[in-house]
Amino acid sequence: MIKYSGRISTTCLDLRVSFHTMQNMSTEFDWFMVTMPIFAIVVYAIVMVGSMEKQPKFLESKQTENMVIWAFGALFAMGAIYAGWSMGYSFWLLVTSY
Repeated sequence: MIKYSGRISTTCLDLRVSFHTMQNMSTEFDWFMVTMPIFAIVVYAIVMVGSMEKQPKFLESKQTENMVIWAFGALFAMGAIYAGWSMGYSFWLLVTSY
């Protein structure tokens, strides 16, 4: 819930509240500032390993391939579950506020 000028908004559909949130760093901006450097470092590591003349042998093993597939699958699944829960919770707040 956001309290702004004496009113409480649970759905964040008020334009004034949205502008107030944008002026003070929003949660989305905070997450972007945290995850973007991590993403840049991972991309840098992938590019550097990919451009090596002779790649390490452990990158070519079947076990490493399976671990990468499972890691990306788990990351995608966790993101999908969190996004679904977040949308459901936001919808629930919207429905109960009317």
